[in-house]
Amino acid sequence: MFARSCYAILAVALLTLAGIFAGRLYRERRQELPVVDAPVEVAGRSCEDAAAKARELTKNGALGGARLSYLWLLSHCEASPVLPDVMVEAGSLFGYLLHRPDEARRVYEEFLRRFPTRPEAGDVTYNLARLEIDSRDYTTAVTHLTTLAQRYPNSWHRESATFLAAKAAEMLAADREARHTAAGQAAKLVPNNLVSLLALLTALGPSVIQTLHKDRGESGGGARVHWLVPSLVVGLTFLNYLINNASSAQRDRLLMDKLDHLAAIAVRLGGSQ
Repeated sequence: MFARSCYAILAVALLTLAGIFAGRLYRERRQELPVVDAPVEVAGRSCEDAAAKARELTKNGALGGARLSYLWLLSHCEASPVLPDVMVEAGSLFGYLLHRPDEARRVYEEFLRRFPTRPEAGDVTYNLARLEIDSRDYTTAVTHLTTLAQRYPNSWHRESATFLAAKAAEMLAADREARHTAAGQAAKLVPNNLVSLLALLTALGPSVIQTLHKDRGESGGGARVHWLVPSLVVGLTFLNYLINNASSAQRDRLLMDKLDHLAAIAVRLGGSQ
């Protein structure tokens, strides 16, 4: 009975770790912008007039109506010449006035995909990197800061981008220190890739089976089998930890390489002034 209780607790713990991993995937999934019907403020207007109305709503503080107007413009004015300006304005509204960073990131990413040579692309890249740092997505942020320094060397955000890179490095260092604590080491039991998840789920299987298994008082060979199962569960759980640890270390190395590259670019830019 005691053994079954222990296996039940272990099974719940492993299932909880797998659930946390699933929750992370759900939060990180790419969400499309909502498609809305034309709000009354812009209904029946051309894209140009609707964009002007959306700006007026923003200026007057009617941010809810402005958001709906911009969402309608983004989905119904894809062929209009006002679309680049609408995307820049929508990203600023969503990210900094309405505090909807996910929506702002979708708009900025789409802008850079469609209009990478527009004059506003440097500003968009910088604003996107800021949102990513705020959401602790340092790897992607440094990638965009590097892109800013390489592709848009005349951007007036150049010095600010260097500051953001330094901030990202500081936050990364803080994250590294946190991971060396007991809580940080325990957090590495949560899978961070499909291989570690597979190891965890494989460990979960025997735990569930042993929880449901009725002990018949076996001895001899049966006792050896009883030792084999917990050893397998513990071993697979530890394998999940090792895989997570190696994956985190690899991501840190790649990020530091990007930071070093960005620092070198910033030095060259500074010397070219």
